[in-house]
Amino acid sequence: MRNKCVKPLNDIEIKLSVAVEKLEQADRIDIIEQVEGAVDSSFRELMPLSRYPAWKDIELDRYMLDAAPRFRGMAVWWETEKPLPAVSGEFRLPGALGLLRQKPDPVIGSMRDRFQRDFVAGLRFIDHSFASSRGIKTCIRLSSESSSFELWHNVLEDIEVPPYPPGYLRLTLTYEEYLEQLSLTKGLHGWQYLFTDLDFFSGPYTGLLDNVRTGLEVFTEHFPDEDYSLLQRQMEERS
Repeated sequence: MRNKCVKPLNDIEIKLSVAVEKLEQADRIDIIEQVEGAVDSSFRELMPLSRYPAWKDIELDRYMLDAAPRFRGMAVWWETEKPLPAVSGEFRLPGALGLLRQKPDPVIGSMRDRFQRDFVAGLRFIDHSFASSRGIKTCIRLSSESSSFELWHNVLEDIEVPPYPPGYLRLTLTYEEYLEQLSLTKGLHGWQYLFTDLDFFSGPYTGLLDNVRTGLEVFTEHFPDEDYSLLQRQMEERS
């Protein structure tokens, strides 16, 4: 591994590092930006959560405490080169301390009502793709009622699922499952749509899966040792 830290990598850190290495080694895939910070503190090492006001009533499960990524920051932005079809991806993960110190999204001021303001106030991003100008992110929703976080994907498309603010889609994934799929998709733009209830069969959203569909075809050829069967099934159900 490229990481020169003293702490050994945990399982998901290894998978994410290997995902980036595969992109680097693949023919006709250009790495535009890549960052892998040193392994920093785990969530357990940053306890008690009472030191972080928004988290003081939050209970973390064992995975988040001990098995979540600890990189001080990790990111990759990539695109295919000709003659491959145009496909792109990006992911950017904050470290545990960065996540705990996050402030609410300033967009909270533009919300329509108290429900939407409270909803946005409880979101903290765990992944985003701002460098490639996609302006999308995936967030956990802080709640004192459960140690299993809801995941919400925030997109620029004018998608409305009342009573939630426009552009927010609930993902049918846990935090752990999200990271596993992220390591597999390598941040392929749009992969999160495969784990939403959005209707892609008609209306304005039919083209949102184009990058994912083409990307899975490229990945199947370039990374034959990877198992994309779940993603392909999700695609078939939505195409």
